[in-house]
Amino acid sequence: MKTNGRPAAEVTAPPGLQLALHRLELMLRRQVLRLRARHQLVDHEFRGTFISDAQADALLTANGRRSPTEPPPIQALTAQIELLAGTEQLDDASPLNRLARLFHLNPLERDVLLVALAPALDARFEIIYAYAQNDIARKLPTIDLALQLLLANFDERLAAQRHFQWDQPLRRYRLIELAAAPATTLLAQAIKIEPRLVAAALNQAALDERLQLLVEPVAAPAAELPLPPDLRDRLARAADALATGPGLICLHGPPGSGKKEVAAALSERLGRPLLGVDWARAGRSGHPLPDLLAWLNREAIIRGAALYFAADAAPPPEISALETPVFWGVPQPVFQLEQANPYFIFTLPRPDYQQRLALWQQQLAGQPGEAGLSLAEVANKFSLTAGQIRRAAQQAQTELLTRPGEQRQLTGLDLHRAARRCSNQALRELAQKIESPHNWADIKLPPLCERQLREVYLSIKHRSVVLADWGFGQKLVGGKGVNALFFGPSGTGKTMAAGILAHELGLDLYQIDLSTVVSKYIGETEQNLSRIFTAAENSNAILFFDEADALFGKRSEVKDARDRYANIEVAYLLQKMEAYDGIAILATNLPGNMDDAFARRLQHTVEFKQPDARLREQIWRTVFPAQTPLAADLDWAFLAGQFELTGGNIRNVALSAAFLAAEAGRPVSMAMLVTAVARELQKMGKLPTRAAFQHYYADVQQSG
Repeated sequence: MKTNGRPAAEVTAPPGLQLALHRLELMLRRQVLRLRARHQLVDHEFRGTFISDAQADALLTANGRRSPTEPPPIQALTAQIELLAGTEQLDDASPLNRLARLFHLNPLERDVLLVALAPALDARFEIIYAYAQNDIARKLPTIDLALQLLLANFDERLAAQRHFQWDQPLRRYRLIELAAAPATTLLAQAIKIEPRLVAAALNQAALDERLQLLVEPVAAPAAELPLPPDLRDRLARAADALATGPGLICLHGPPGSGKKEVAAALSERLGRPLLGVDWARAGRSGHPLPDLLAWLNREAIIRGAALYFAADAAPPPEISALETPVFWGVPQPVFQLEQANPYFIFTLPRPDYQQRLALWQQQLAGQPGEAGLSLAEVANKFSLTAGQIRRAAQQAQTELLTRPGEQRQLTGLDLHRAARRCSNQALRELAQKIESPHNWADIKLPPLCERQLREVYLSIKHRSVVLADWGFGQKLVGGKGVNALFFGPSGTGKTMAAGILAHELGLDLYQIDLSTVVSKYIGETEQNLSRIFTAAENSNAILFFDEADALFGKRSEVKDARDRYANIEVAYLLQKMEAYDGIAILATNLPGNMDDAFARRLQHTVEFKQPDARLREQIWRTVFPAQTPLAADLDWAFLAGQFELTGGNIRNVALSAAFLAAEAGRPVSMAMLVTAVARELQKMGKLPTRAAFQHYYADVQQSG
């Protein structure tokens, strides 16, 4: 028979599989003898393209409902086949027996799998199948041929057709695929083995090709996870509950909180390997959800594995179809699930200060560092998860390789920089990052204001000592962050003070303009605020809410429904600030619009007052950079005494005067400064007067 030039290729199979293939060869030989005895095979060069009279007569006289007495050669083959079948059943190491146990196949379904598998292992079977089916184009076995090979009685074959329905193991587990031509009966459909089953029969561990970009093995953690003892015990008991059947453990926590590591540890407790699934990528793969879940389920069964899904949302009900322990990792809290199987929900907390310190010490053990390197300071300032600490430590150590050998020592700056990079960067899409070069020496404040600002700084710097070492953290309800209110006229240094705190603490500063957050639509303001605080989680940044005047109103003055709703918005912001574990600062120019109850619920309030003449003179004397050329006629005392400007106004004046000096090619002079002061007053809606400028008034008039 022609084979279209395709060479016969044999695949070396395990001994148990070789025995099964030999039994199949005998069944095919018996089938050919039966067909010849019934004159159902046409011996003609155009065989398969027409039906002869003899074949038609044989088909019309054949009675498939009863088993006629077989000729002696066929009886002998049947005896051999039954003997081999008995031997195979005793072989526990046989790949077919293993697959039958894994997928709950009965002996008939197991042999159907053998019939479908044979052509993928040995190309000779394609030719034999085509011969036995009287059609050179039919190189795959049909359901009819499989049943003819395996069952001699018509009634048995009729009843066995149910094994090929979609809800039966062969198709439910995607072990075989039916290739149906249009308008064909079930018996005429060809049986095709799934490629993953070929690999499994050959004891190969290759993943299904359609899952290669979605699935990867997950190794068990080498060290004990930093979890509270009671949580660790509850997780272990939940895993034990899944030892006898399928179920789900949902783990939620911020990125890097160890969801995958916890799943791997629990899977190891169950004696199973773990396969990690990128659920977001799976959703973009284009494969229907039922197919994806069936392939994943099949892979888990073959490997005896549990599955871990990394996802952005709660698991869909369809996950209940998986017949293996399932772990579902999600960043957002989950409270209720629609699952048919037992499920458990756990929150993985961020490591506390002591745990963060231990993680830093573990990651940097043996790494040379500069004298006085304080891991405690980094652990205090940056509320990182275990995964983030691991990545930060790796980054810091990798960067050392770019330095000369004698300089390869970790510094505090190295760790701060790496920790900031590994913090959550989602805030970049919702807020403006402020880079502040200022330090304490750059800001001039009244003594009380400066003391209050330093108290804010100290509460951030030492909060791990007070909350963790001294036990105050156990007494606090809600968030353990730091919040403050900066209030005072525009230009008095509120934004600059927030920048100094960020600079001195080595933290990022993100400015949120509340005027863009507040919406006239009911509920939208809260949604905007929720997105900001959600993005800020684990950001290790200072949140600076500017233009809070857009939100504040006298909560006691409720005149209509809108006033009542404005109070709800204010209360919601306060609630989120109190629950936030980071640092949040609120700034407003109009403290009179804020009631005392609101201010009392904030930890710190700092009032930025209009600077007096003494303070204004200090600002004037330090506002110009050291490189700026200054004329000898500058009268700082006159400028400070005559013009009640804020620090922001004074900086604007200094910059304008510097541009005038650069254009003139001369140092900054008093005439340039008073001209710039006049322009600043005009911006503020004030006219320059002779009484204010006195003998410098002529310079103002001359400048126009």
